Amino acid sequence: MKPVTLLRNLWMVALLGTAGSLYSVSIESKEVVSQKMAAPLKNIEHLMKQGKIAQANAALKEVQTIPNPSAYEKNIIEHLRIALAIKQNDLDAAFTGYDELINSTRTSASEKIQIRMAQASLAYRARQYVKAIEYIKQYFLVGGTNTHMKTLLIQSYFLNNNYKEAMTAQQKQIDEEIKNGRVPAESQWQIMANCQEKLGDQDGLRHSYTQLAMHYPKAEYWGHIMAALSSSRDLSPSVKLEILNLRFNMNLMRTSEEYMEMAEVAMQANMPHFALKILAAGYDKGVLGTDHNLTRVMRLRKFIQDKINENKSALPAKLEAFEKAPNGDDMLMLGYDQVMDGKGQSGLLLMKEALKKTLKDSNEALLHYAMAQLQVNQKNQSIQNLKSIQAQGVIKEIADLWLIKLQTKS
Repeated sequence: MKPVTLLRNLWMVALLGTAGSLYSVSIESKEVVSQKMAAPLKNIEHLMKQGKIAQANAALKEVQTIPNPSAYEKNIIEHLRIALAIKQNDLDAAFTGYDELINSTRTSASEKIQIRMAQASLAYRARQYVKAIEYIKQYFLVGGTNTHMKTLLIQSYFLNNNYKEAMTAQQKQIDEEIKNGRVPAESQWQIMANCQEKLGDQDGLRHSYTQLAMHYPKAEYWGHIMAALSSSRDLSPSVKLEILNLRFNMNLMRTSEEYMEMAEVAMQANMPHFALKILAAGYDKGVLGTDHNLTRVMRLRKFIQDKINENKSALPAKLEAFEKAPNGDDMLMLGYDQVMDGKGQSGLLLMKEALKKTLKDSNEALLHYAMAQLQVNQKNQSIQNLKSIQAQGVIKEIADLWLIKLQTKS
């Protein structure tokens, strides 16, 4: 979070609302400065512009000894006192001076808004986030509407470790953007993700990175999504496989460990042909088969091939048993593995029959079916099935991420 432009603008507001206010008051008001005050006040202003702060302070003290100043002149003196306090980094004095101006009957409603904005920016600049939060709240209470102040409030909450408040305020801002038909800014979703990470909100974190990947596609966001999905608890091997399959298709797998892990998960999901396909991809990428992992890869490859041979001899009996069984989960995964073996038509038919049976999770089954359709170049049908997945959770998120990938123009 680097609100440099915002801070610069607000800091200028603070300075212009103090040192520069002598001009605005003199020009906009019909009141005039008396002859006894005019030259000393102009001298203070001149000294400040030259950076002669000590001399300006001394001159201000002399001005304050001039008897019977008008209310208008007192107002100008207060502005200069605040400006000098800021120049000397005496923020407590500046805050107090601003509060006196706020309580003055001479201060207009619009000036009060600018004063609260200046106080908030000064407090933020000084890393006094509790004060910044209070002044920003008061800014809105006196009628302020600047959207940048909403961002500054969120950042103040965050930097004060009030992550829950920051997230709540940021969500409100995002909701307003969506309601008004606008895409929330990338920085807004980044702040949400930062808060959710601090609070350990894994579901929310995945959602925020999904939105970032959808509207601001970058490899780093996809990497965060994969990490967040993989950290989900109590996932079945078949669901873990789909997470890794998405990572594989997003070209985010780099190491031999990642390829080996995916092949092993595929075996746990009873998908040996899928496992073999991943090992082959690892060889093609040049990350498998090197000296340091050759023995382990060869051992895993033999294990996979033995399982394929075993399944091949048992296939007729399995098909007969699956057709009679009321549950279709095993039949579905067998059909999926056949698709990965290049038997697209027969594999999809088997999966389609399995979808008619009782399933542990119909949405997960539909996800597997959609992935199998992609393997045989049925992209449009796959997209329709992915869109039909309704249940919330990891399955839905995987489906939505695939839709982003498939529907994003490259």
